[in-house]
Amino acid sequence: MGVSGAGENATCKAFAAHDASGVFSEIELQRRALLADDVSISILYSGVCHSDAHTVLSEWGPIPYPMVPGHEIVGRVDAVGSAVTKFKVGDIGAVGTFVDQCDSCEFCKNDLTALCTQMTATYNSKSRREGEPECCKITQGGYASKIVTREANVFQVPEALLPQLEKVAPLLCAGITTYFPIVHYVGEDLTGLHVGVMGFGGLGHLAIKFAKAMGARVTVFSRSEQKRAGAMECGADEYVASADDAQMKPKARSVDVMINTVPFLIDLNPYFALVKKNGKFIQLSVPEKPMSIHMGMIVMNQLQFCGSLVGGLKVTEKMLALCAEKNIVPMCEVVEVGRVNEAFKRMIAGDVKYRFVLDLTKWTD
Repeated sequence: MGVSGAGENATCKAFAAHDASGVFSEIELQRRALLADDVSISILYSGVCHSDAHTVLSEWGPIPYPMVPGHEIVGRVDAVGSAVTKFKVGDIGAVGTFVDQCDSCEFCKNDLTALCTQMTATYNSKSRREGEPECCKITQGGYASKIVTREANVFQVPEALLPQLEKVAPLLCAGITTYFPIVHYVGEDLTGLHVGVMGFGGLGHLAIKFAKAMGARVTVFSRSEQKRAGAMECGADEYVASADDAQMKPKARSVDVMINTVPFLIDLNPYFALVKKNGKFIQLSVPEKPMSIHMGMIVMNQLQFCGSLVGGLKVTEKMLALCAEKNIVPMCEVVEVGRVNEAFKRMIAGDVKYRFVLDLTKWTD
């Protein structure tokens, strides 16, 4: 296959944060010259994820700056390496939360790629690839006009989703983050099960859509009445304002599986009381501070407290196929990439329904 720009680093534009203030400015970025199994993608859409904020604001620990976040990426292939077989120039490709892994450990073999000790995150991770320019020895993400990554880590977008590419981008993190724990810990058929979803935002609204598509009855738990209409619009069967004891008490021991999507620190103990004995509580978010958990609530009721990162390559492909079949896409607010600072601030404040996507179609090189 033809290779555009083989042997040369590619210059692209990007928006980077330069310190923990979380303010972005435009920079010039070098992407590595194509290796044999590399795909170069001109980015069309890049989702804005709460993980971007945790990272850029150094809430998960200090990071090197400048940092270009973004791990929900959809774009058009503009060049391929000599050994690439799945993609050709002009194809649509998608990139998620990691861009490399060893492919041979027990986790990679069992499609638990996020647990691979050599997994390379899409940004803020030491690259294992040869020929990285100095600026990308620590990976830089999708708030950029271009990305170069391994073919193995680029997903084909099902044809049914191509007309709404801007809504595909958040599926590469928010989508797989909510889909994977359901199928991993519970299964693909949720018929007869009652699923609770804590929080109604970027992750929560997709958790509703996936659980409903798999046959579950879904109840959303959110602090106030403010998000009731949105949750019901997304397909929830019930909505509970969790600050209202009169609404919470009747739900005691009613939920088979509880999924916590709330990105900040809250008291989980009242929610353990909502889960049936021998039920499952799945934790998706990683707040910036440790939580205090009443272990008696878990032990005495034989609850399974489960953590989950993101799914591997194969399960992500299955998720995209389900989204194409059931027309599962997030509700998004699409903004031009130049408004990244506005989108970032509003995302942190929870002022978005329910996922920001940066539009790079007029900015791509």
